[in-house]
Amino acid sequence: MTVCLLCGSRKPAPGKSERSAAREMLREVGIGVRAAGHDTAWVDLRELELPWWDGRQHDEYGNADLDSLVEHVAAADAVVVSAPAYWDCLTGVVKNVFDLAGDRPWRDKLVAGLVVGMNESSAWHGEDQLRQVVSAVGAWWLPTAFVIGDPRSHPDTAALRKELRRFGAYVGLVVSQQQRSRNGSTVGART
Repeated sequence: MTVCLLCGSRKPAPGKSERSAAREMLREVGIGVRAAGHDTAWVDLRELELPWWDGRQHDEYGNADLDSLVEHVAAADAVVVSAPAYWDCLTGVVKNVFDLAGDRPWRDKLVAGLVVGMNESSAWHGEDQLRQVVSAVGAWWLPTAFVIGDPRSHPDTAALRKELRRFGAYVGLVVSQQQRSRNGSTVGART
C-alpha cells in the first residue's frame, strides 16, 4: 500500500535559503507512515511546473508534470496533503492542484491534512478550507488533521518531530484498517 505525500509548498523562492516548514514537517510524517509499514510516494509542488487552472480537464493541458501528479494521486491508497496557510486562507497553489486534477483521482481516496499556518488563525482557516475541497472532490477526510500555526515558534522541536511521526503512523494505521475492511477481514473477530 502506498501513501502519497503531497507537499503544497513552493518555498524557497529562487535565490533564497529559507526552508519550507510544510515540507520539513511532511518528511517527518512520512517517517511515521513508513514505520507503520507503508511505502510512500513524494510529490512536491516545488519540483513541478503546473499551469494555472483555466477550466479545462487535466488531460487537455498536455502537461507531463500534471499528468504525473494525477497518476500519483490515483495510484495511492491515501494522500497526505501538506498545505501552507497564510492570511487566514489555504494557499492558491494547493487549491489549484484540486482544480487541475478534478475529482476523478480523488474520488473515494482517503486524504489526511497537514496544515501549516503563518499563525493559528491561518492554520485553522486553511484546515477548514482544505477539508471542504477534499469533501467536494469526493474524497474521505481523515477525522484528525495535524494543524499548526507558526511551527518555527514551537518551543520543543524534538517533541514536534515526534508528534508528526505519530501522526504519520496514525495515517498508516487507518490505511491498514481501510485495506482490511476492503478485503473483508474483521479485526478482533472470534471463531
